Amino acid sequence: MTESMKRRAISLGVITIMLLGLIIPAGAQTVQAADGSKKITISDDHKIVYGEGAGDYTLLKKTSFDDGIGGNRPVLCMQPTEVSPPNGTYTISKALDDGESTGKWNAIRNIVYYTPGYPGYSLVKNTWFNGYTRDEAIGIMHLAASYCNAGRPANLNTFGGTTTASLPDRIWNKAKSIGNELWKDGSSIDENVPAGFRVLYVKIGSYQDMVCGYMNLGKLKLTKSFEGSSLTEGNRCYSKAGITFTVYDTDTNTKIGSFTTDKEGKVSPAEIEVDEGTYKVVESHSKIGYTGNGDSRIVKVEAGKTAVVSFSDKPIMNPVNLLLSKVDDGTGKGYPQGAATLEGAEFTVKYYDGYYSSQEEAEKGGAAKKTWIFKTDGKGEVYFDKEGYKVSGDELYMSNGKVIFPLGTVTIQETKAPAGYLLDNTVHIRNITDSSDGKAEIVQTYKTPTSREKVKRGDLLFVKSAEGKGRMSNIPFKITSKTTGESHIIITDENGYVNTSSNWNLHSKNTNAGKRADDGIWFGKDKEGNLAPVNDKLGALPYDTYTIEEQRCKENKGYDLVTVTATVKKDMVTINLGTIDDPKSLEPRIGTTATDEKSKSHNAKPESKVTIVDKVEYKDLEKGKEYTLKGKLVLKDEKEKDITKLKVIATSEVKFIAKDKDGEVDVRFTFNGSELSEKDVVAFEYLYDKDIEIAKHENIEDKGQTVHFTKEEIPPKEMPKSSLNTPKTGDPVKILPWIIVLVLAAGGTAFMAIKRRKNKDDAGISREK
Repeated sequence: MTESMKRRAISLGVITIMLLGLIIPAGAQTVQAADGSKKITISDDHKIVYGEGAGDYTLLKKTSFDDGIGGNRPVLCMQPTEVSPPNGTYTISKALDDGESTGKWNAIRNIVYYTPGYPGYSLVKNTWFNGYTRDEAIGIMHLAASYCNAGRPANLNTFGGTTTASLPDRIWNKAKSIGNELWKDGSSIDENVPAGFRVLYVKIGSYQDMVCGYMNLGKLKLTKSFEGSSLTEGNRCYSKAGITFTVYDTDTNTKIGSFTTDKEGKVSPAEIEVDEGTYKVVESHSKIGYTGNGDSRIVKVEAGKTAVVSFSDKPIMNPVNLLLSKVDDGTGKGYPQGAATLEGAEFTVKYYDGYYSSQEEAEKGGAAKKTWIFKTDGKGEVYFDKEGYKVSGDELYMSNGKVIFPLGTVTIQETKAPAGYLLDNTVHIRNITDSSDGKAEIVQTYKTPTSREKVKRGDLLFVKSAEGKGRMSNIPFKITSKTTGESHIIITDENGYVNTSSNWNLHSKNTNAGKRADDGIWFGKDKEGNLAPVNDKLGALPYDTYTIEEQRCKENKGYDLVTVTATVKKDMVTINLGTIDDPKSLEPRIGTTATDEKSKSHNAKPESKVTIVDKVEYKDLEKGKEYTLKGKLVLKDEKEKDITKLKVIATSEVKFIAKDKDGEVDVRFTFNGSELSEKDVVAFEYLYDKDIEIAKHENIEDKGQTVHFTKEEIPPKEMPKSSLNTPKTGDPVKILPWIIVLVLAAGGTAFMAIKRRKNKDDAGISREK
């Protein structure tokens, strides 16, 4: 053997003979503290040969703690001159933790952490130990631990009387370099050692002192609670099973463990062991009916202690205000047609704890959890959360004072129709689902259904005839809704027949034109003026009471008009009113007397403004009915025999309501009569029932209707002025007054000249007067 070979063999022997291993077999006690009561067990691993002699070898010891590190880990000898202990169980003498922050014990703790078989080795393998085998790396860390344990001398005594000075520089210098580096407190290398990493120190009598490391783990416990048990208990839309809570290291975002819940909501495992540190716990689940999906907590775990993190989930629910609204099917609006009403409809509402698409599917899934009956108000609405709408049924679901639906399926069906409407058998299906994917307690997935109500519709038919005349064609009748006031005209055909049914005349043909017997008719307005579209498959008249009024026309002149009523209350039923017969009526008559307003006579002066009042007397009118008088003044012309060609001086029109069957009305004509001197005007009057003329008076020779305009007066000419004021020759009528005046004047003058005194009787003043 050469000298160099001898030196290498000695080096390997020094390195390998001091290597020991510890092991805790399966089921052995996990080390938690060094209080003199905890024990560990060591056993052989494999043989390492360090020379060529018969005794140039050693047995390597190994261990594997159940602490999350896993795998084999060596126990480092810190007394190279001593003999390794035999296999067996030994009591721990000291535990080195993060409290050993400086000096020898801190350095030894750090050295163990970076030794192969421990977590730190992967961090330095490619830097510190680049070019070294794993066994060389273990030997170097053993030497570094012994170096620090001995107080960092220049050289160490080793087994068999050798020293570390005989070791190759790449071994011993590396060991000292690492020992010195890890002696330093606060370095990044030192700070990388987890706070929960502990080194166990075992002193075994005359044998070598040994150290090994393990993770002093903390524990993380998770508790889970669920709110709203009154809503969710026994409800298949809510599940406590399958909720996962994943634990992440906040520094590396690495998943290190998880918890799950069973169907009772119990968490498994009860706790997990983790390194000391800070963790993020994230809840995750899908479609279980509870909130919490994505919720997270930050928790700090200390070595040797149990940290508890808690989660509480709430049931997802849907508050409901407006449960349902009704509209008229024809107009699509919330107002009824005719005399029908949207109020008082009753709906049966059922809740099922499952998700279904039909009533049949829901019933197959089991009985409804709850059932209620609600009724509509005057607007056709049903409110879930207000008083006065619930008729009967189970208690409502409540949460925090609000009426809600849990997740599941709601079915709504009309079970009692309101007056005037047909029962709607539609079943409205509403699924209350978790639209937030477990992130929100309140969802709004309930969509208020709209129930479209079909109003009852019917028709009318009748035959029109007249006394002594038989059936009457082309007679108009006005049909009017008593509720909405909507009215339309329908015309009798050549047989006097009227039928509003679309089987007779299509509603859609000239709808409501009211001009011909084959024009269609349709009623569809509500009180707000909304109109239902024409539908030939339905009756023309919605549920209501109607008046049918005969209208005046040429064909029924001389007959009393008839009005009847009919009520439509059944769907698709035609009401036969039979024969509507007109009795003969007394023919209306009028007579007139025209006078001048000023003179109150049949004479008028030819002035620029003249008013003629024609007093019209009527006989046999219908009391309470409105009529129209149309009058005209014509200029009498003896030469013109055709009265239609006479010149019209003025016209006037008066509407009136007959207060009795007999009465009178004044018709006034105001015009310019200044050119009518010595001429006659005659008043003609015409009486109308709507647009039908029913009576007239137009006799050009009737003195009572005639007003004469007198001859225009010519004022006398003014007499010429004269100092004597003497009358003209040939005026005998006026000469005597003039003679008297002259005589009196002469006498007065003489009297005044003879006596100039006062006269007590004032004769002179009297005479002046």
